Amino acid sequence: MEKASVMEFIAYVNEITSCYEQGSEDKYELIKADLKVIEERINDNYLYLGVVGSFSSGKSTFINSLIHKNLLPTDAVQGTTVAASVLKKSNCNDLEIVYSDGTKKLYSIDSSELDNKYRNEDICDYRENKDTIFRRLLKHIMHIFGLIDSNHKSKGEPDSAMVQLFKRIISTEDIATDISYVTLYYENENIPHNIAIVDTPGTESLNKRHNTVTKNAIDNICDAIVVIIPYDEPVSEDLLQYINRNLAEHKQECIFIVTKVELLGDLEELPRLIQVIKKRLENGLGISDVVVIAMPTLLYLKVVDKEMSTTFLDNIADNEKKELINMYEEGIYSINKILEERRNDYIRKKIISICDRVESRLKTNLTDVIIDYDEQKENLQKDLVPSLSIFEEKVSSDIEKIIQSRINRLEGELSFIRMNFSILFEELRKEVERCSNSQELQELTNGDTSQYFLNIQSDAEVLLKDVKNELNKQIHRLKDEYIKQYEKCGVSANAKKIQMKIGNVFAQELKNDCDEILQTSLNDISLSVRRDTKGFFNKVKSLVYNPLPRHKEMAISEISSAINEIAERTLADASIKIKENIILMKEKCLDSLKYMIEEDRHIVVDYLDSKNAEINDNLEKRNQTQEFIDGLEKFREILQEEV
Repeated sequence: MEKASVMEFIAYVNEITSCYEQGSEDKYELIKADLKVIEERINDNYLYLGVVGSFSSGKSTFINSLIHKNLLPTDAVQGTTVAASVLKKSNCNDLEIVYSDGTKKLYSIDSSELDNKYRNEDICDYRENKDTIFRRLLKHIMHIFGLIDSNHKSKGEPDSAMVQLFKRIISTEDIATDISYVTLYYENENIPHNIAIVDTPGTESLNKRHNTVTKNAIDNICDAIVVIIPYDEPVSEDLLQYINRNLAEHKQECIFIVTKVELLGDLEELPRLIQVIKKRLENGLGISDVVVIAMPTLLYLKVVDKEMSTTFLDNIADNEKKELINMYEEGIYSINKILEERRNDYIRKKIISICDRVESRLKTNLTDVIIDYDEQKENLQKDLVPSLSIFEEKVSSDIEKIIQSRINRLEGELSFIRMNFSILFEELRKEVERCSNSQELQELTNGDTSQYFLNIQSDAEVLLKDVKNELNKQIHRLKDEYIKQYEKCGVSANAKKIQMKIGNVFAQELKNDCDEILQTSLNDISLSVRRDTKGFFNKVKSLVYNPLPRHKEMAISEISSAINEIAERTLADASIKIKENIILMKEKCLDSLKYMIEEDRHIVVDYLDSKNAEINDNLEKRNQTQEFIDGLEKFREILQEEV
């Protein structure tokens, strides 16, 4: 894996977080913390070996045996280790405390503060009586003589107060609650070169915080994992469950150390026990070729740490003791060989694992962002009103439908004219029938006919008023629709009613022509009657042959023919005139609504432009977010390929 690729990944993630974290800093807090871990990890030459196991499994004893020093507490009490700790080989001794909020304290610099804070009794009272300036001067003099380095870390054996504080922190619940982990820089030649040893709380803790501490150490610190299994509790179901749940990515590479084997009564049983443990691990974890190493850590620690004055295990025979020591040293050799061979793979896998975690968390955040953008787009589209052209088309369409409907109904609605002419004919027929002689019939033909058109004209005006009212209702309806559609824009809706004065439907020329037709017919009737009754001979003849019935029949026929002709001409002319008025009303209606639209066009257009700009901006940001997600996936592929 190329370091440059990881740094490019970090830069890419920083670019993304800078775009989205404002106002959502808490969502990116873990991602930033992971980036910091990655940066520190790629610049750190140590391989971090995590030691995991249940309580009283021998974790601390295993670590103590590695450094040839009974340093870590080994009390058989649940909760012995309550904070993650790291042991690093160093040219000088120091203690670094990393808190949950990321802040750090060095004992070489902050000893007085730390001793006071945690009441480190061995030295607290002494330090409280010392002047701060004096202490600084003393450190400067010690640095000149090489007793401490430039970072104020002391050389030689660790300060007993510092060691005491280290032990208190990793074994005292109240103290460890706000601590992420502690690192003891130890000038100890027995610590493997470039390997940092990470101790963790027991895997079967009833305290949730302990489990969190162990999980954080595995996820953020440890490259390789050593699992401690006591010989007398070989591979419990709880341990298998813990490994499958918390060490799924590491279980194939885990090194399993069987401790306390020096307490086994018969060493000849050890190979069979190791085989049983190996088989149980392979079956329970679903892996193969498990590395299981037996190590008599307690006996070896007793041998290498001369300060241990215990007589425990003194009853072991010398030859058996030698065999056990060889077993331990062979185990150490095997562990070192595995770690050396797989060192780079372990570190690569750890860095990629954290990168994957960053990618997963960031991808989740960005997916949430896309969901937010989609919701915003949906809301923006709800606020998006139709374009004015759509409303204008509806206005024209609705008005056209009404006009066409009225025109289609016109023939039927004009039937009142024909009916009025039928009434006129019936009235004239009755007048003719009432005539008792030809003289009365002749006088009848001399009447005024112009009055017969008054009712027809009035009814035509009523029809046109009805059309006008219908169109005004349509204007009102469309105005309401306009307001409803565009009220978000803040429109004024100034449509006006049709104020059209309806003139005479029938032109005077038509009236004159109709009067002439009817009058001509009546004149013909009068002439015929007069011709048949004029002179002595015709008068005598009329006494013998009464001409009145014939005159009446002739008059009714003439009147019927004239009225039919007048009706046809009137209907044709009325149809044309009424259509012209309806079309004019249509134009006025459209003009009124178009005037209303034009008054507010800039308001609606500005609103639409604004909303469309927001939608386009929303889409652009959404696409950019998706591009970031795609970029993350490509980075992940690149990093995986390099591994």
